[in-house]
Amino acid sequence: MKSWNRGWLGALLGAALVAAAGGAEPASLTKEMRVRLERDGFCLSDETADGMAGPYLGGPDVPVFITSDSLLAYFHGMLRETMVHRDAALAKALAAGLADGWANLDKLKSEEPGADPLVCKAAMTRAKIVCGTALRLLDPAWRATDPVIEGEIAAEVARVEAAKEKSKPEWLGKPEPCFMAIDYSSCKPVGLHADNPDEACYFRAVRFLQMIPFRLSRQEELFSACYLLRAFAEGTKMPALRLMNDANELLGESAIVFSGSMIDPRESSATPLRSMLGEGLTYQTPAEPPPYLINNLVANCKMPPTEYDTRMISPLAPPDSVVFQRVMDKFMRGEQMDDPPDALLAAAWLGDKQARAKMILRYPGCEELLTTRKPIRFRHGIEWEQTTVPLFEAYYAALRTLMSGPEDGAPRFMRRDAWHLKTRQTVLASWARLRNCFALEAPGGLGILGGPHETPGFVEPVPDFYQKLGRAANHMAMICQQNKDSNAVTKDAITVTNEAVEWLFFEMLCSRLEAMAHKQLRGIEWNDADRLLIGAYGHRLLNNCDDAPRAAAVARTGASGTTLIAAAGTNRVIWVNYPWKGKTVLCRGAVMTFYSFTAPAPLTDREWQAHLKSQTAPQPPAWLRGISF
Repeated sequence: MKSWNRGWLGALLGAALVAAAGGAEPASLTKEMRVRLERDGFCLSDETADGMAGPYLGGPDVPVFITSDSLLAYFHGMLRETMVHRDAALAKALAAGLADGWANLDKLKSEEPGADPLVCKAAMTRAKIVCGTALRLLDPAWRATDPVIEGEIAAEVARVEAAKEKSKPEWLGKPEPCFMAIDYSSCKPVGLHADNPDEACYFRAVRFLQMIPFRLSRQEELFSACYLLRAFAEGTKMPALRLMNDANELLGESAIVFSGSMIDPRESSATPLRSMLGEGLTYQTPAEPPPYLINNLVANCKMPPTEYDTRMISPLAPPDSVVFQRVMDKFMRGEQMDDPPDALLAAAWLGDKQARAKMILRYPGCEELLTTRKPIRFRHGIEWEQTTVPLFEAYYAALRTLMSGPEDGAPRFMRRDAWHLKTRQTVLASWARLRNCFALEAPGGLGILGGPHETPGFVEPVPDFYQKLGRAANHMAMICQQNKDSNAVTKDAITVTNEAVEWLFFEMLCSRLEAMAHKQLRGIEWNDADRLLIGAYGHRLLNNCDDAPRAAAVARTGASGTTLIAAAGTNRVIWVNYPWKGKTVLCRGAVMTFYSFTAPAPLTDREWQAHLKSQTAPQPPAWLRGISF
């Protein structure tokens, strides 16, 4: 994270120049672009922005237009860096907890009164292979002393690292209708975990622990789950595992790792599992059968209505994932369909009325699914509805505000379909970036004719959006402060404090932009502080934005493995004719770009960036053709 005051001296000088300089007609405006400016009030240029900050650092030749895209790019850049630091701490905690659990497994007796000794032995073997494989994925130098178990772990690690096959290894039993295979291609590191070897190791270990089911109606798997429960409940590294629970408050109040699915480090016993077992290791059939569920981490696995399963790590499905999954469950059940749902489903869920109408026509009866607001955590084969997640709640609320339409008093061009499509692209590109980050658990006038600038620029007049995004930043600042206060975090305390300060500064920036948007909507001129912020805005974006193209796998069909990719592309320049005091002022800003396409498997960011530059690069969505070049 860059120092919060870096570059601001130069920014102040830039602000003074912008406020005082005269105007000149931009040479890059073509005849067709002028036509679109006259027709729509703005145009998306085919000119690539030199980073999101580029159009705001171009000198005093034209006023700037601070877009919601630029603030979102700033948000994603900070979020990405915070998540990298967070996952580094969680990786250490997970490795410590697994090593402690393995040591306790070695001490446990693989026998139960009245139980078949062969079943008990197989259950212990299964527990050690699961725990040992995750350990090896985190620490390639680690080895098991038992040669038979070591051989199974080595083979399993090879399958996970290859991330290609769909198979069911012998130690998990023979393929059966409710559990045909494990989809190892899901173990390919993507998102922010793809480029760093340590982060890739953490991704593989967590994904592996998310994938392996322990079905409680199978005696061997039930005993194996209970051996793991005993080993980790007696561990000495529980404070390290508790860190993972506390840190995962970012995603939900229930933790990802060992959260209620099998082991809850906050308690001396694993109450969700134990409550289902009665006095001994006997599975008690629940009174309420779980709803139908296809877990996309276990290929072709359709759980019967009376079968519960548990995982060492219970994966969280953000609410948009739940919508995609339920649409596939409803419209693809029993059919060999190759393609996942349209990415417009996300726009419909985020409040795009036009997209909603299209999706209801395409997927009749999906209206209720589009009201899903809370994330889901899969436990015991059941969909358990989470308490509302602070970050997701605030972030999605901000996007819905953008999609809800312009504020009263906004310029007329912002009420036209063209601006609505631009906003849809902003929302979906930001959504792709968020999903990439969480891949492991988005008329002519004075400005054209030239002359002196009466204003240094404008802000996109969406005050509620700024307020809600600021709320998300405040939550991130609290998370950083909690990490600093945790004894289990080994990061330098000053670095963590600086991260919290950065998020609080971002919240303050959102508050300033909110106030400026209200002033602008009421036709109030900028004061000196407002002009200073506009002039300094580009310097603040510099080195903080997430500018790189990012791709995220947001849905996947079980039949063919075809993956829906939502991606953010290269940033572009936007030109806006903003009406002000009876005139129109030509302004320049930056916007994100959005792509959606299908692929055989998830893409890393490097693969997507190479694909974007290739001759076979995907075209922008059809609905963007009327406003993009």
